[in-house]
Amino acid sequence: PLPAPQKLPPLPAPQKLPKPIKTEEGPPILEPEEFIVGDMSGTELLYTRSDGSQGVIYFDPDSLELTENRVIISPYGTNEEYAILLEKIINPEVVQIVDEEDDEPPILEPAEFIIGDMSGKELRYVRNDGNQGVIYFDPESLELTDTRAIVSPYGTDEQYAILLEKILNPEVLSPQPETPVVPQPEPLPPAVPLPPAVAVTQTVPPQFETGVRVIIEAVPLDSYEAAQIMRRLKPDLGPFEVLEALKYDHETILQGYDELRAKDIKTDLEEAGCTINLQTIDESGAAPAVMEPKVIVETEALPEPWAIPEVTTKPIHKTGRPPTEEEFVEIRWADFEDATSNFDEIKALIESAPVDVNARDKSGIPLVFGVQSPRILGLLMDRGADIHAKDLHERSILHASEFLNPDVCKMLIQFGADIDARSEQGQTPLICAAKSGEYEVAKILIESGADIHVSPEHGRTALEEARDHRFYGVSAWEGKLRDGCAKIAALLHEHGAS
Repeated sequence: PLPAPQKLPPLPAPQKLPKPIKTEEGPPILEPEEFIVGDMSGTELLYTRSDGSQGVIYFDPDSLELTENRVIISPYGTNEEYAILLEKIINPEVVQIVDEEDDEPPILEPAEFIIGDMSGKELRYVRNDGNQGVIYFDPESLELTDTRAIVSPYGTDEQYAILLEKILNPEVLSPQPETPVVPQPEPLPPAVPLPPAVAVTQTVPPQFETGVRVIIEAVPLDSYEAAQIMRRLKPDLGPFEVLEALKYDHETILQGYDELRAKDIKTDLEEAGCTINLQTIDESGAAPAVMEPKVIVETEALPEPWAIPEVTTKPIHKTGRPPTEEEFVEIRWADFEDATSNFDEIKALIESAPVDVNARDKSGIPLVFGVQSPRILGLLMDRGADIHAKDLHERSILHASEFLNPDVCKMLIQFGADIDARSEQGQTPLICAAKSGEYEVAKILIESGADIHVSPEHGRTALEEARDHRFYGVSAWEGKLRDGCAKIAALLHEHGAS
């Protein structure tokens, strides 16, 4: 008989393997055919498509899966699944897994480029669109975490969280050292005034430009009008530099004027709520004490009731010659990329004769329409150019979005251009920007408070224009228009358009 079979020991129980991380063996990189997919109730993910354009997926947060190099999501309201490379995602913060115990506020920046009372501490930061923003914040509101600074603009209860890595002047976040209390010395006996010749030798006065110096002693809390005046006086300064000058250089930036010009500037700034003093600087450059207004005792008889008082008017620029067709093009398109190389040449052209800065071309379009350089626009405005002028179809300078430089757009809004002006057909600048796919211009208009819900009587809203123009063809121009319209549509939805 055969020996009885031996009983083998039992096999070990299978071990539970960890869930594999999806890497290159995971789902292939797959993007939607459409540029915008998903119900807009979902979370917005912006990404760069394989053709270099931008796409949008409104995804279901519950569908989110992260791997080492990609994110897998389903568009909201669908069962479809797409895998997007992490390096292609433009707003990666929406796919970060947040610890439930992390109570830090979300990254939040103001809609405005400059916010807060200028009495606060100045925080400069890089905004999501790459531009620079400024928050004048209340030092007592400052809270610091490992990754961000939470501040309230001075004079408000609002609160914003800015990433520390986006802050340009992090030193303002450090607490200021307390000033040690120094015991007051015993009062000295009254000093005997020195003779004038001796007094001059005791101190060395600062040097200033010869002429009349305009000293800004105080700026109102709402410094918008004062900033406008400063921008006209100093066209080389950008909006942030103007605010810097008003805050830090207000005693030295305006000097070297003749007496009449200085008095005109003083009147303008006082009407804007500033407190102004004038000071005459002689050829030595020494600054005497600020002159008090002289009190003149009139000895002449009072004028008759019917006498017409003498009226002092500000100097105005006389209407000059109209530019030639070539000069229209030269002034409007001067230095599209950089307004420094031939600025003096354009300035000499405008001031020769001089050129009529409110002239219109053969199509009836004002000269300021389409100007690409903020410096050139400032030069035209200083000579009296009307930025509120309209063309023959009641379109304003902001309506020409396809020719509008974003920096010029910001400058026009700063100086009071109507962001909701209506054309002959009832269209606003935002509707025109949406129709032409000019995303940067549309974004500036929306962030500046443009009405996103305007519906012309015989036209379409900005959202309808953006939607209808995002299905253009594949040529380079059509692709740029299509991508711009898609981004504008997404931005309008984000701000509540429907």
